[in-house]
Amino acid sequence: MSWPVKAILASTILLAAPACGFHPLYAGGPEGLAGSRLSAIAVEPVVDTSIDNQEEQADPLRQSDKVLTGKAHESRLGQLLQDGLLRSLGHATAPRYRLKITINQSLAAFGIRKDESFTRLRLGLLAHYTLVDAETGSTLTSGEAFSDLGIDRVQSEYATLTAERNANQRNVTKLVDAITARLSLYLHDQPASP
Repeated sequence: MSWPVKAILASTILLAAPACGFHPLYAGGPEGLAGSRLSAIAVEPVVDTSIDNQEEQADPLRQSDKVLTGKAHESRLGQLLQDGLLRSLGHATAPRYRLKITINQSLAAFGIRKDESFTRLRLGLLAHYTLVDAETGSTLTSGEAFSDLGIDRVQSEYATLTAERNANQRNVTKLVDAITARLSLYLHDQPASP
């Protein structure tokens, strides 16, 4: 196909896109519709339900990541997720919405050897989120986001621990992106408030 034909085809598509109702989600940046609504979300501390499951295992490498605050269990992964969402959504000065999140981490060993050691570890992170109206307390939307990554277990315990923490950080980044995108779509489709 020659370049004039490609140019005509591309311009036709660009001109037809607005006619079909297509418009950018993040148009206007932080002051746009999606940005202004996202910045009205207050992110609550993330509750980690996997802490209860890991207590039985008593893994000394993860003991420092666990903190009990009041009735809610917080973890380093929960703090990373909350911080990532605050960076993505902004800090709500006058919140119209509250975002509640519960996470659960799963660990699965693969490549089991005869001595029952393993050579591969799969780290999964599941987040259940609920967007709540700050005034009424009613649930507006809820959903789940999941991410998992694999790491190799090597002889160096430090290298394995570092790989695990890097994988956890990447899982958190994926969850932040997924939750932000889903909330953006939900809030974008809501009618303007008076």
